[in-house]
Amino acid sequence: MTMQLSVKNKTLLFIATILILFSTILFFIVFQQQKNKLAETQKEYAKEVSTFYTKMQEHHDRFGLENSSVASSTFSPDEYIVSLYFTMKLANIVKRMEEFYSIRGALFERRDGIWSVKYEELGNNTLLQQVLQRGDFDTHILLHLSKGQYYAAYPFDIYDLKKNNIARVIFFKDITRDVQEYHENIRDLFFLLLASVVLLLTVIHFGFVIMIHGLEKEFAVIKQYKNMINENVKTASLDLSRKIIDVSDAFCMMSGYEKKELLGKKYHYLFHKDVDEALYEKMKESLKFKKSWSGELKKLKKNGNVFWVSSTIQPRFQGKELIGYDVIMHDITSKKINEELMITDGLTHIYNRRHFNDIFPRMIRSVKRDGGYLSFLLLDVDNFKAYNDNYGHHAGDLALIAIANTLQTSVHRPDDYCFRLGGEEFAVLYKSANENEAYLFAQKFRKKITELHIEHKYNATYNILTASFGLVTLRDDELEDEEAVYKQADEYLYRAKEEGRNKVVSRIL
Repeated sequence: MTMQLSVKNKTLLFIATILILFSTILFFIVFQQQKNKLAETQKEYAKEVSTFYTKMQEHHDRFGLENSSVASSTFSPDEYIVSLYFTMKLANIVKRMEEFYSIRGALFERRDGIWSVKYEELGNNTLLQQVLQRGDFDTHILLHLSKGQYYAAYPFDIYDLKKNNIARVIFFKDITRDVQEYHENIRDLFFLLLASVVLLLTVIHFGFVIMIHGLEKEFAVIKQYKNMINENVKTASLDLSRKIIDVSDAFCMMSGYEKKELLGKKYHYLFHKDVDEALYEKMKESLKFKKSWSGELKKLKKNGNVFWVSSTIQPRFQGKELIGYDVIMHDITSKKINEELMITDGLTHIYNRRHFNDIFPRMIRSVKRDGGYLSFLLLDVDNFKAYNDNYGHHAGDLALIAIANTLQTSVHRPDDYCFRLGGEEFAVLYKSANENEAYLFAQKFRKKITELHIEHKYNATYNILTASFGLVTLRDDELEDEEAVYKQADEYLYRAKEEGRNKVVSRIL
């Protein structure tokens, strides 16, 4: 099973790694400095030995010279070379070195390639045996004895006149205290760094605990707010192709869909068929140029019921890159229902005169702006008072409802409207390509009403329910105000009544 580290532990692990790495580097720097310091100490001792030989060259007559002639050349500790050529008692070299510099030594003789101790004043067989086991060495070395003692050894070869190596003087300096001080410094440094790392990590840990505790509280508050938003605010997230990638529970509850049913669907999936295509194109155009869009949309629930939302769509960026869109919606169904009630006729459920008074001037302005033809069809049910008097008001209401349904089902375009203006008077507003097309559309209404075959014995000639129509179709440059158009349509309607009813009268016929 894989263990997942928390953000806090990951951060602590990262900081600990950095601290350990830094401490390790610092440790090795100081370690190298201490090592160099120890090496410098040995070099200082080596210089003392070299100084001795230099003085011995200058004052060789003080060392008890013999008749036997021996040529000597010194060793090379730290690349310092001294050449000596003199004759003397070799044991005196060791004695004088201790006398001048407190550095003790031993004389080794070489016969048949084997080294042996000729003279020594050390009294340390272990040290001498280690030198013999070590064999030849040209520069100073560090010797470690089992008892925790450390010696620096400085060799000096003795040659005869034929350049044969006949002996070796090795001086020994007890540097145990120097090495111990070196080890103690390194140990103290290690424990100091370790204690510092542990202390710092402890402080950071408790700091993180306090900080994480505070963040957890803030996160809990944010989570609570997020849940509140999810449960109460209708939201959706879209990708660049306007597909739904996330929705809130509140939106799912409003629409009746489960989240999994909406994910991957296009945003317009829930649009009602009555949504104006121009509105949708305007929305896409705004989003194309990375602008926000706001508007009211009519949508369908899963069960087929209508609901309305006020939507605001905002582009979502990552840095400067557009990555999608966020949608916030407010349920305005109740508002739209109230608006519908205010503009809908209570009996026939088509638009009433109040909405007609609002739509009519807007349609005129639209045609004047965009060009084309506007048609206003005014109709009145023939002999409707006689129908009411003889068939009853209930039958009259049913007849009006049937006529309203006929008008409503005959208009399909978003900018086609039908109204009940009052009593038995109705109106239709629609756009057309020309006057002939408008006239044929009006005849379609007239014919459909007669095809209802509602009995009306008191409607002479036809014996069924009919209606008379006054049609005004004007080009954009002919349009005046709504009062003038209405007056002209009313005149045509009056003519249709006078000419026998069940007719469409316009300026072309």
